[in-house]
Amino acid sequence: MVLAKGGNKHSDHDILDDSERLEYGVDFGIDVVFLKQFMAGLRYDMGLSNIAKDIPKKYEIYNRTLMFNLSYILGSAN
Repeated sequence: MVLAKGGNKHSDHDILDDSERLEYGVDFGIDVVFLKQFMAGLRYDMGLSNIAKDIPKKYEIYNRTLMFNLSYILGSAN
């Protein structure tokens, strides 16, 4: 259960009851290998579906995520 906190009062309201269970979206990204053993990447996730239930259209909520990764390559593809 996820509890919502508002002001100085705690509520036992489960915010998952106000959220859609299914979401869809698209991801964009790029990875770059450098020094033959390292990889850096940048990704953007853009949610296309409104995740909030039963609220007016002007208050639609979408997930948006920006990710950066830095990796060390253990093996060789050669």
